[in-house]
Amino acid sequence: MSDVLRWLFRQTIRNLSIGLPGWIEQGLSHRRRQLAASKSGLHNQNMDLKQLTPGAILELIREWEEDDSRSIETLYSPARDEHLLDWMKPINEELVNDLSYQKIVDAGKHLSVYDHDIVARQQMYEREVELEVEIIRAPPRPSAALPEKPKVHADIIAFVQTGQLPLNSSATLDIHQFLERFSFGNLSTKAVWSQSLRVTTDFATTVKSQSTLDDYANIVNWILTSSAHASQKVWLVLSAFEANFLLDLIRRSKFVHLHTYAPRIRSKSPITADSMLFFNVSGLSTKPSIDTSLRREVALFAGGLYMHSYSEYTELLGHLKRTDRAGGRVSSVRSNSMTNLLGGLLGVRRKGEEIGLTHMGRLLQGRRLAERDFE
Repeated sequence: MSDVLRWLFRQTIRNLSIGLPGWIEQGLSHRRRQLAASKSGLHNQNMDLKQLTPGAILELIREWEEDDSRSIETLYSPARDEHLLDWMKPINEELVNDLSYQKIVDAGKHLSVYDHDIVARQQMYEREVELEVEIIRAPPRPSAALPEKPKVHADIIAFVQTGQLPLNSSATLDIHQFLERFSFGNLSTKAVWSQSLRVTTDFATTVKSQSTLDDYANIVNWILTSSAHASQKVWLVLSAFEANFLLDLIRRSKFVHLHTYAPRIRSKSPITADSMLFFNVSGLSTKPSIDTSLRREVALFAGGLYMHSYSEYTELLGHLKRTDRAGGRVSSVRSNSMTNLLGGLLGVRRKGEEIGLTHMGRLLQGRRLAERDFE
């Protein structure tokens, strides 16, 4: 116990000595400014700066100014014990004769606050502190493109009012058709995605005359779902323009629910907008029923990085195994064609973000997740 206390005392003294030069400098600076204010009359509470002459104001400013930095010679010149720091030297006769100022200078001398002392202590401190280097990832910006004019198809309005949506309508695309507009679209198959999950043409069309949508894809924030008593199950991903345009109709509708959605990109978050229950709008008073398999597909499509439970993880593996063209191990998708498809989707959604330590990142690397990873 005595060794621990002795070590603590030594560390405390050393840490205090590191900050000592700064405290000495603050004391000298405060005293210098205090004298300058007293000389100009600012110590009087009734004194106004407007009463000072221009010359007095300039002199006051000079006394209050501090050097932005010290020269290399000042910091790293050869050590001389008798050489005090420049900021400890009195700069005029008034400071030389000021008792309080000289007391602070004498304290600095007594505590050996010299140039070489500060440099040595600062270097020691820097060696003990682990410097964290932040790597700033700046993905290249896409080339300029002309935006497409947003519009709402009549079939989408009819779906809100009746709950009926023709599957062959030009107003929507299934996910497979939508992904064909991306550079990795040839990796997708209809078997991967449910026909109940669709996107509107307004969501799918953002810019004019682009070979792929990799850099221009809409984010998934608004999903329109048919109610439980509707004749067909439809989950429709809307654009922000459509959601705003249809909002009043949705508030009166008895056939659909509008859900706010955001993929889960953090392992722990107080808000779970990917649950589809965080906030929804409808003319119905009952809560919407959420199909877990469709919600899982939405998470994949939107670029979610984390799953909520181990059972959700095993269900996803089963889904990927059933829909993969090449087969593969149940615990991994690394060896089959789903890797590039999901990797392409996550690349588009996350824009160069490092995902190696997330659930989806580890899944794509072929690493098995355990139940403790979801605690």
